[in-house]
Amino acid sequence: MDDFLVILKRECVLTGTMPGQVIERIKSHVKCIVRSQYVYDVSEEMVKEHYADLKESDHFEGAVSQLFPGPLIVMKCYGDLEGMRKACGATDPKKAEPGTIRADFAKDISANVIHCSKNKEEAERELKIWF
Repeated sequence: MDDFLVILKRECVLTGTMPGQVIERIKSHVKCIVRSQYVYDVSEEMVKEHYADLKESDHFEGAVSQLFPGPLIVMKCYGDLEGMRKACGATDPKKAEPGTIRADFAKDISANVIHCSKNKEEAERELKIWF
């Protein structure tokens, strides 16, 4: 069991009942949500720090644009990180398994609804940024 970060992205937060539905899915895959916060005014610098590992990638600007500007719901979760990542589905919702969060709620890769830490090391780094 691990602590890790889950973020509901802008396209999820701004769409009516979707945040509640996604949070219910998250709760079914984690032991507990340790802490959560609604982040309305996130800084671009903070988001760039979050995605620092992608800085040299072609995906950096696109990733940053998914979190900045907010609003976001940021959660520190405790549980099975690998199980939660499987529940999120592939980054590209068109490739995500049916029944996963991204397959059910995301429109496309540029609006894929949720972020989840990739591994324990990334989780530690991300949690320090957000909490």
